Formats: sequence, C-alpha cells, structure tokens
Amino acid sequence: MTEARKLGNDAFNAGNFSDAVKHYTEALEADVTNEKLYSNRAAAYAKVGNYELSLADANRAITLKKDWAKPYSRKGHALYHLRRFPEAMNAYTNGLAIEPQNTEMLEALKACEKADNQMHEWMAGESAKQVEKMQKNMDEFREKYKVVIDPISRLLSPAWTHVYEPAWQRVILPAIVAAFETATARVSELYAKHAASHVVPLREKASERLVATWNAYDEWYRTKFFPWYHRLKNRVEPFLREKALPFLSDAATKVGNAVKPLYDRASEKVSELMSRGAAASAQGPSTSGST
Repeated sequence: MTEARKLGNDAFNAGNFSDAVKHYTEALEADVTNEKLYSNRAAAYAKVGNYELSLADANRAITLKKDWAKPYSRKGHALYHLRRFPEAMNAYTNGLAIEPQNTEMLEALKACEKADNQMHEWMAGESAKQVEKMQKNMDEFREKYKVVIDPISRLLSPAWTHVYEPAWQRVILPAIVAAFETATARVSELYAKHAASHVVPLREKASERLVATWNAYDEWYRTKFFPWYHRLKNRVEPFLREKALPFLSDAATKVGNAVKPLYDRASEKVSELMSRGAAASAQGPSTSGST
C-alpha cells in the first residue's frame, strides 16, 4: 500500500473526507488503474456530498473490475442521492448478481424502490392537483363573467344538464386526466429505457470533464500556487516582523505623542466653557424695570 493511499484511509476513518479525497487523488496519480483507489475516492466524494464525482469514480472502478460488487454499491449510492432511482436500482441489482447476500445492497435496493414509488405517487398527486386547478380556474371564469354566462346558461340549461355536463364529468375530464397520466408514464418509460444509452453517457462525460478540471486545478495548486505562496510568505513575513511592524509601532507612538497635547488643551477648553455655562445658569436671568 502506498503512503498516499494509507494517508487517505486514515483520513477517511478519522472523518476528514476532504483530506481523504486529496490523498486518494495523489495515490491515483501514481497508479491510474487501481480500482480500489477509485472506489475509495468515490466513497470520500459521497461523504462530502459530491455525488456526480462519486458516480464518475464508481463507473471507473466498474470498468476496471466488472466482477467486484463494491463499486456497484458506490454507484447505486450516488445515483440514489441524485434522485435517479431506476438507475440506482439497476446498479444495486448488478451488484447483487455478484454478491446475492450483501445485506447493505439489499437494504439500499429496498430504499430505492420505496423512494421510486413515492416519486410516482407524488407525480400522480401533482396530476390531480393540476386537474383541480383547471376546475377552479373554470369556476372563477364562470363567476367573473356570470352576467354574460347566466342568460346563456338559462337558455342552454336543459342541454347543459342533460348533455354537456354529463359529457364533461364522465368523458372529457376523465380523458384529460388519463391523457396526462399516460404522458407522464410514457416520459418515465422513455427515460428509463434510454437513460443507459443516452442520458447516462452524457452525464458521465460531464462528470469526467469536471474531474479532469478539478485534477488540473489541484495540480496547479500543489505544484505552482502553493510553492509560490510559501516563497512569498517566507520573504514577506521577516520584512513585516523586523521592519514594517516596528516602523508602524514607532510611527503610531510619535503621532500619539504629538496629538496628546492638542487633545489635552481641547479638553481643558471644553471644560472651561462648560463651567462658565453652569455658572451663568446658576445666577438666573437678570431683571429690570421701574416702580
């Protein structure tokens, strides 16, 4: 085990997940075909909430070792938190095909199925809300234009009661609800069908670009900025400590000594004026007149 990988494991176990990501990245620079390092970094990325990068590392680990269940678990975990439940269930199912008795993945698969069902229930609820909103808008329209609608309604009341209203309640409104639900189900079906071949590769490609950008930044920071910063710090700190701070301290002392007499004289003048004002108030106003 390399030193960087050991440091990554120690940081992960200590709960320092950002440091763990950094050390695993250093270890991968020396061994880019190590599936365990990608799996470990995927777990560290997940711990800091970066599920896109966690998913990218899990996919790399799977590519390197397809018969290892752990990266499928990492992938499912990342997809679950990205709310891509059908893909998460697929990842866990693939992992369980390798390790059927893996308790962690079995529980995670159940959680994915529950979350997916809740999402579908929410979508159905949203469909009902939209229909209710449509009905409310129609009621508001009728109320707003009742001056025009009421005479027409009285004329058409028999036809409305026996033809149009039953048609709306029994045919048109149910048809709208059914069409909306069908469209929603079709969109979900198309997404589940084409996610693996179209959506997922695009997301993985974007994740890979993000990882490459992060790695380039990390390399720049470690190899260029960090050394430059330390060189600058080593040069500036002695200057500040030995010259700038003593100079500023001496200047502040001189300014204070120069200002103090002025401040004292001003304070004395203010005190004198206040004393005169108090004495004048004590004497009271002067009176004059003839008797």
